[in-house]
Amino acid sequence: MNEELKRILRMVREGKITPEQAEMLIEALMAKPGERGKRRQEDAFEEAMQQLRKAFQGVDWRRIQQEWRRISEEIREQTRRGWEEAARAFRGMGRWDIDLRLGAVQDVEFEQTIDVQPGTRLIVQNVLGDVRVRAAEGTAQMRIRAEGAVRAEAPEQAEQSAGEWSPVVEQRGDVVFVRVARAGKFASADVDITVPAGTPVEIQSTAGDVLLEGTKAAASVESASGDIIAREPAGKVRLISASGDVVLEHARCESADLQTQSGDIRCEMSTFAGAEGLRARTASGDISARQVSSRFVSLTTASGDISLDFAEPFNGEAQVQSASGDVSVGLPSGSSCSLRVIATDGEVQNQLGVELNRNERGEWEGTFGAGPEVGTLVARTIRGDVKLRPV
Repeated sequence: MNEELKRILRMVREGKITPEQAEMLIEALMAKPGERGKRRQEDAFEEAMQQLRKAFQGVDWRRIQQEWRRISEEIREQTRRGWEEAARAFRGMGRWDIDLRLGAVQDVEFEQTIDVQPGTRLIVQNVLGDVRVRAAEGTAQMRIRAEGAVRAEAPEQAEQSAGEWSPVVEQRGDVVFVRVARAGKFASADVDITVPAGTPVEIQSTAGDVLLEGTKAAASVESASGDIIAREPAGKVRLISASGDVVLEHARCESADLQTQSGDIRCEMSTFAGAEGLRARTASGDISARQVSSRFVSLTTASGDISLDFAEPFNGEAQVQSASGDVSVGLPSGSSCSLRVIATDGEVQNQLGVELNRNERGEWEGTFGAGPEVGTLVARTIRGDVKLRPV
């Protein structure tokens, strides 16, 4: 056994890292290019895993898993509540209670309509407030509306700030920029924009929810705190939230990258035609992908359950991994793929009607269906069950 493996095992014995972390380190260590050393790497990996099993023999992993889930859910809920309370507090400071402590509040409204050419791109930046972008057929205009509030030390200053406040709307070639200006120390605004169908959209939001509806074009959304919902986008889609849920519905995309640190991810009735397919990652939350058509799928969560259902026969590449949670995959009739299932401390429920055999590494392997093209499905969980089922 090389020095790296010995060092990892020593760190486990000393309590510096967990067995799960050790397993990931060992896998990374083994993942070296070239077939020549593959057998040697597998042997070293198995030796390391045997050492880990001996070191932790008799540990009630099921109880630890349940406790870890409980703690993870508590952390996730507390994080969500904290962000929501902070957002409500900031919005309240901008709209109603700030006049009791810091001065006067003035409500503001803004509306502007501009003519655009087909293919014009929209970029929106909003610090505090929701952003909604809706598409309309048969129009060549963008309509920008905003409702918000500004504050000042005195009523006359609030009126002056309100007169100066407005979103900054700039049109440069084939790009329209919408930035929400902040008058005084505190201001908040909800932005509602109507665009022609087929308008690519890019949104940056600090605290607020984001909604995209019917754009039928590429979309990129980044939010520090808030939920993201995108319906009927196309092209390349990128939805990232630091704290909030991410939802993608009725997409006809080239690819989608969905990420959140604390929240659930849901993808429904969507097709991904590109090689990058569907990727979804969350640190603490569940992932649900229903009625998905894609030749490549990668779903990963550190703490949560994963459910994946394909809408049509599958023969591509799919990787479904949860560190602590159950994994469920539904394959339609006519699918053709090799199966590789790893449930380190859980059960495998095989409802596909095919035989799964266990290899020397404790992984279950088999083949579902037959055809000229055979894909690959890897379903893995460290603390949870794996279910394979027909749909």
